[in-house]
Amino acid sequence: MANRLVIGKKLLSPNGVLIVAIDENEQENLGQILSEQFPAHEKTCVSVIHNPGGIQGDNFSYNHEYAYFVYPKGGKIIGLEAREIEDADVRPLRDVSKGDHLRIDAANCFFPIYVKNQKVIGFGDVCADDFHPSSANVLRKDGIMEIYPIDAQGEERKWVFARQTVESIKGELAVEFNKKRKVWDIIRTKMMFNFKTVWDDKKYNANSYGSKLLNNIIGEKKFSFPKSVYTVLDSVRAGSYQGEKGFVLDYFAGSGTTGHSVIKLNKEDDNFNLKYILTEMGTYFEPVTKTRILKVIFSQKWKDMKPEDNDGSLKHIFKNIVLEQYEDVLDAIESFEGEMPKNLPLKYLYKPELNKINSTLNLNRPFSNKIRYGQPTKEGFVDLVETYNYLQGYDIKSIKTYMISKKYYKVVETPDTLVIWRDITLGDDDSKAVIEIAEKYPNATQLDINYEFNILATQKDKQLNVGNRMLNISIIHADIFNQ
Repeated sequence: MANRLVIGKKLLSPNGVLIVAIDENEQENLGQILSEQFPAHEKTCVSVIHNPGGIQGDNFSYNHEYAYFVYPKGGKIIGLEAREIEDADVRPLRDVSKGDHLRIDAANCFFPIYVKNQKVIGFGDVCADDFHPSSANVLRKDGIMEIYPIDAQGEERKWVFARQTVESIKGELAVEFNKKRKVWDIIRTKMMFNFKTVWDDKKYNANSYGSKLLNNIIGEKKFSFPKSVYTVLDSVRAGSYQGEKGFVLDYFAGSGTTGHSVIKLNKEDDNFNLKYILTEMGTYFEPVTKTRILKVIFSQKWKDMKPEDNDGSLKHIFKNIVLEQYEDVLDAIESFEGEMPKNLPLKYLYKPELNKINSTLNLNRPFSNKIRYGQPTKEGFVDLVETYNYLQGYDIKSIKTYMISKKYYKVVETPDTLVIWRDITLGDDDSKAVIEIAEKYPNATQLDINYEFNILATQKDKQLNVGNRMLNISIIHADIFNQ
């Protein structure tokens, strides 16, 4: 089955990128499916040399897999490849080509670059047409040197970057003395490039940077054929132009290579601040996927399941959520004791009117609800607060707790809504505490609260008077969880 990596706050919108890894068996079919499903998008197929030794077939030895990138048309979407210093492109910023290299070919590329203490400190304005500097280096009285793109013959050339774009590469520029010309030159060390369509670096080797790396973290023979962490890391980099603060979703997480790569990328490159969401239903989730993520949060370097340092992710919150499965719902269903209606459509077979689920939620005790799940069946607490947030699609600003009159309150803040949870019994009146909490959130216009309760200040149109504000009230019922 193909691995699918989705990058972007929304699937392929506005700048989301869909990445699908596939082997040679289904590569052609997958390409046709992607073209049919996303006709308005660009599609690029990248070959990744993941097994240099090859896997012997009847006629050919296969040493690569494929990665499809599907992304919106128009504009720069795909990120850049970061190369090591030994693979960098080092050359003068002055245009040394033979064609269209002169000042008259691009006037906005002729301007001074300011240097002090052999460092680039800034850029001057584009020079007027009638201005001609006396030499390539002009030393001012304030100690700042102006460097112009003038060659050894005194011919006015141009920089390869225009004035309006040159500041974007300032960090790549250095000052170097040219002994032959006896002048100071501006040198660019380019380390960021467009990705190629064949990835053949040794770091993509799935044995060295997949299996062996994983075995050092969690032990041997727990997961077969993990991808190289660098294959996925560069896929994430390619799908996250300029290090956008987006989400990486891998809904066939496997051994957790995607989460590992995001943690590693965030750690090594300050331009990236990505979050990851992994989903996995395999029985290896606890011993492999979860264990790997927890370990690489602590350290990136492991040998024989032992960390070599504790220099992991500086700030990290990892949350593990177990979702109720279809089989769990079936296990919780009790037989309907009445007469079954005739010609009942299959899709209505498990409607609440016909059957009942024996794990009914108790919203007056929201923190103590349990549910049976898993194979074999286990029992665990239901996080109603988090589940409600997801179902409502709330954009969470904060989650805080309060202890008022010996009662515990958990409060979720969104841009305009407060969600308040607490244990409550019929007849209890904690309106003063609710108002006290609401006063702490002056921007709230809506209040969601669990279970019916007596609020003395509640108006007949279900509003709560909080100081000079009226908050609309919505009582959270169990129906919201049975959609």
